[in-house]
Amino acid sequence: MHQKIDNSNNCMPSQHGGYSPGKEKPMLNIINDILKENKRGFKLIDIGCGDGFFLNMFYQILEEKKIDLDNVKLVGIDKHEYHNSSRNNKIFFLKEDIFEIEKHFPHNYFDFVVCSEVIEHVVETDKLIKKIKKILKPNGFLFLTTPNLASYHGRFSLLMGLLPLASEISNENAKFGKGFLSKYYFTSSKPIFHVRVFTLKALKEFIIFHKLEIKNISGFDYKMPWFWKKIPSFAPGIYMICQNTKDF
Repeated sequence: MHQKIDNSNNCMPSQHGGYSPGKEKPMLNIINDILKENKRGFKLIDIGCGDGFFLNMFYQILEEKKIDLDNVKLVGIDKHEYHNSSRNNKIFFLKEDIFEIEKHFPHNYFDFVVCSEVIEHVVETDKLIKKIKKILKPNGFLFLTTPNLASYHGRFSLLMGLLPLASEISNENAKFGKGFLSKYYFTSSKPIFHVRVFTLKALKEFIIFHKLEIKNISGFDYKMPWFWKKIPSFAPGIYMICQNTKDF
């Protein structure tokens, strides 16, 4: 999923919303995990929602499962209006910088926060997590995904003296330092602005530091998600479920 960053404030990501083959598979995992926790009614926000692909997919599944939508509130926040492609008036889209969440929602408001393929585009990652914790209810859940710097191809890249695919050094060309691998993974040289990159260990320490309890960790990829699920330290992406528990 290609993303864009607004460098005017050096911290605001946004998703272009273009379809990537298989991107619905990790999203479906998030949806299923949410419904395991609550099928009666909840408030959910998708941070950096882009075109609303995840929220529209979620809404369709709720309809198919005949879940009472009167008790469900789905919110998306993104600074750019790529969500104009959405025609679902049951989903509330907020055109706003993600760091301004508290202007629109009180503390302890959301049962679930989805932050998928966003945190790697944010310079002030600590500030983002603190904002999320404030709007998340006690015992509420954060569903977080991000690319894995120490993935199998990241390790191979470093072994070959190449720059891992999850990172980049230029605001103008994403292919610098990536050698022959860029031919297989990039259709263009357009940067995706991964300004923060995580390994599994780094992400775990980061989440624990901010006093969120890690409930589950799995790996993911758009291709062969079943294979990478059990080996997150080598998987192209990391999927983490965190709970805002007071006792942790």
